[in-house]
Order: sequence, then C-alpha cells, then structure tokens
Amino acid sequence: MISTSIFFVLLLVMLGGVELWLRLSIPASSGDSIFEYTLESKRYKVMKRNAEIVTWGSKLQTNNLGFRDEHSVVPPKQSDEFRIIVLGDSFTVSAGVDFQDIFTSQLEKSLQQQYPHVQVINLAVGGYNILQYALVLEEVGLALQPDLVLVAVFPYNDLNNDTYAANYRQAMGEVAAEQKEPWYKGLYI
Repeated sequence: MISTSIFFVLLLVMLGGVELWLRLSIPASSGDSIFEYTLESKRYKVMKRNAEIVTWGSKLQTNNLGFRDEHSVVPPKQSDEFRIIVLGDSFTVSAGVDFQDIFTSQLEKSLQQQYPHVQVINLAVGGYNILQYALVLEEVGLALQPDLVLVAVFPYNDLNNDTYAANYRQAMGEVAAEQKEPWYKGLYI
C-alpha cells in the first residue's frame, strides 16, 4: 500500500508534467486585443473588423461586421436561404477553440445535412450581457434578415450591467483602475 505522502508527491510530479506538456504544446497567444472601445456604438465595446489574433492557441478571426467568422464578409442573404443569427458572450465566441469546432459552426454543419440552405451567423462578443445582445440585434442583426434569432445566455454575468458600465467608462476614455492580477493567473496557459 502506498503512503499518503508518496501519493501526493507522485500527484504533484504528474501535475507538473501535464503543465509542462501543455505549456510546450499550446502555442502562445499573440497578446493583441480583439476589442476596441468606442462611443460610435451603444454597445461601447466591439470586436475589431477583419482582425485576426491567436488566443489560447487558436486563431480568432473577425469579419467585416466585427464578429467571429472564418470568412471576411457576410454575404447577402440568398432567396432560398434560412438564416439563423446567434447572440451571446464569450461562450459563443469561444476564443481558444478552432472555428469549425465552436457550437455555431457545429449547429450549421448539423442542420445543413438535412437543410442545405441554412446559414448560422455568430454575432457574439465576449463580455456582453442581455442589453448588449439587444443592441447587436438592433445595430447589426436585423439588417442580416434573420429567419431565427438564438440567444445563448449565461445566467451570471448576462444579467448584470457591471461590464456594460465599465465598457462605457473605457469608451469615454476613463482609465480603469489597475487591478492586481491574482497569483494563480500566472499558472494559466
């Protein structure tokens, strides 16, 4: 029978090995921000148009509207097309996940097996709440002529205005108070 102290030493060695493997196998993030803060939109925080960064080892590319897409332009709606737009936050943007693996891409792929003229457009932005979802719909979504609007809601942050108020202050040019990063954030890849 293995002693408790030997077990914990082996566990720490194993976790250290996994951490080392992850640090060596996942490409570094580019360090660039995909966001810009502006008073030109009531959302105050938008993703840059036609931008590309690497985050958590995966490419995150935006289209001409400033939303995650593998194409640079959202084409006009075709007469036989059934268009679905998806509003959401960082869970829907899915930074760090390859585009073909995010749920909006998987939804489109699955639907197209039976309905080939379905198009799913991801209109999510990390850090948004339900107020900003409505603004995306108003500012961008309705012009895309959706047949269906899906809203991916995360129960905690989607129901408060803290980040929206902070986005406004940043768009106004107020310098955010520098927050000390918790010690454990340095352990993240």
